[in-house]
Amino acid sequence: MIYNVTLTLFAVLLASSFLASNAFVQAPQNGLAKNALASKVKFGPIKATDEDEEIITDLEAYEAEKRRKAPKGMFNAEGKPYAPWMMDSVDAEKAKQAQEDRRARKAAEKKAAQGALLVDPQAMELSGVGLKTKMVGDECEISWGTGDETGNKGFIITKRRGGSDDWQVVASYTDWAPLNSKGPAGGQYTYMDSDTEQGTWIYRVSDVNTQGQTSDLCQALVEVQDQGQQMATKAFAVGIIGVFGALLAAGLFLDPLQ
Repeated sequence: MIYNVTLTLFAVLLASSFLASNAFVQAPQNGLAKNALASKVKFGPIKATDEDEEIITDLEAYEAEKRRKAPKGMFNAEGKPYAPWMMDSVDAEKAKQAQEDRRARKAAEKKAAQGALLVDPQAMELSGVGLKTKMVGDECEISWGTGDETGNKGFIITKRRGGSDDWQVVASYTDWAPLNSKGPAGGQYTYMDSDTEQGTWIYRVSDVNTQGQTSDLCQALVEVQDQGQQMATKAFAVGIIGVFGALLAAGLFLDPLQ
């Protein structure tokens, strides 16, 4: 009987071993089959939808329009913007209008000036014949010099307020004799303008030749202050000098020179 029980147990163990080995073999085969199936799946190229193509087209059109309207100075020789982050903030219409206004203003300035001022007004300001100004009380003293007045009849003095284009005649050789030409060798001229108003003014001197042609000679900017401002300026200057003198005296007292 013991022999029969042993045979039965042996048969059960043998059957269990067979089933386990069969399951072990089938599992990887199933996995391999799935991997093989996955390896046969191929993905084709992704195609953009009609909506995507419309968006791309709109973006390209927008970039082209923005590049067309932007000022030329925003791009380098290769057509790339110098500052890409500023492209969206550039108002092309306003920039174009500003450029046109600037060109018109420069043209008007050249048209308004003649003679030496038309060529180089700053050079005239720095040269010896430049207009010199000085406030004497409420009057503005202006002076200038010439070296050659061949064919010159006399001078006309005009002025305008800062920010205005309205030139006012201050004095003319036709009604004030000292403004007549001193002769071909030229000379020094001085005029006191008593009709002054507070603010910024531009004085200009023009010469008139024997043929009646007018040429602008020189000009200068003058800041006219009222009596109160003049007194305040003088008081401030005196105060600064007084403080400096007190500091100097204190320094000498604390550390006298040996």
